[in-house]
Amino acid sequence: MLSAFLSLLYPPRCLVCRALGASGLCATCLGLIVPVAAPGCPTCGQTVPADTSGCPHCRLHRPAYDRARALGAYEGVLRLAIHQFKYNRGIA
Repeated sequence: MLSAFLSLLYPPRCLVCRALGASGLCATCLGLIVPVAAPGCPTCGQTVPADTSGCPHCRLHRPAYDRARALGAYEGVLRLAIHQFKYNRGIA
């Protein structure tokens, strides 16, 4: 009941473009996320040049985890959304 009342006072908005009705990111902003370029390291997920054998990052600093993946490149819309969550508690 309280959440419905708060939704009337503070309707959900896209974190980046502030479009009404979107909780998190709207469809337009989701479509603007730049995918991570292939080929990627199977361990850390970073882009690896095709002409190299293995990931130079993992060779120098073996991660403490088995696998990692990113939704997209840390730029543009994705970077803005992460900053909203991190520094503004998701409030723009």
